[in-house]
Amino acid sequence: MGLLFSLLGDIFLVLKKEKFVEGLLSFLIAHLFYAYAVLNDSQFQFTPFIFVLSILYYIIFSKLLFNKSGSKKYYILIYGLVITFLLWQSFERAYFIGNEITIRFAAGILLFIISDSVLAYNKFVRKFNLAQLVILSTYYTAQLLIALSI
Repeated sequence: MGLLFSLLGDIFLVLKKEKFVEGLLSFLIAHLFYAYAVLNDSQFQFTPFIFVLSILYYIIFSKLLFNKSGSKKYYILIYGLVITFLLWQSFERAYFIGNEITIRFAAGILLFIISDSVLAYNKFVRKFNLAQLVILSTYYTAQLLIALSI
C-alpha cells in the first residue's frame, strides 16, 4: 500500500498543473503504511540518541521551510512529523533488531527523507542545478530498499 500511495503521489507531482498538496497527502498516507509496517513486527523503542537526532532533523526541516512555504506550511509540518517519527522508529528497529531487513528499511527511509528534504529545499528555499538528480536517485533507491525489506 505504501508503494501504491507513493505512485499516486508521483502522479500528482508530475501533472501539468502540479497538485503539490495532493501529492504530499498521498506520500503522507504511504508513510503511515510504512510506519505501520515498522511497528507491526516490533515494539515501540526509545533510545535517547536516536530520538534526539530525529528531533534535530525535524527542527531544522521545520525552521528552514516554515516561512518559505506559504499556505502549504502546515501540511509540510504535519508531513515532517510523520516522516520524523518514521525515521526515528525505523532506526530504533534497526538498532534493536539489527538484521539485514531492518537496516535496509531504515536506509530506505533515510534516503526517502533526503529526497524529500532536497525537493522541499529546491522548491521553497533555493533552486540548484543537481536537485532533480539527487531527488530522483535517492527517491528510487529508497523505494527499492523499502520494497526489498518486506
